[in-house]
Amino acid sequence: MPALVEAFSSPRPAVEAVRELGDPIAVWPAVFHALWSGVLRVRLDEPLHERAIVSVARQEAGAA
Repeated sequence: MPALVEAFSSPRPAVEAVRELGDPIAVWPAVFHALWSGVLRVRLDEPLHERAIVSVARQEAGAA
């Protein structure tokens, strides 16, 4: 999960980070898990799609 947090440290379209991180078949499930568990966030007032802007939901305690 640290790679996901790093990839979305600045808000960006989901598909850009997924392609950067590796095989989309392996990466998309990790992105959805991170969204559902609150590690990543996305606007919920619009449909979720590959160009949706995703960002880190919160900073870890002690992170600078």
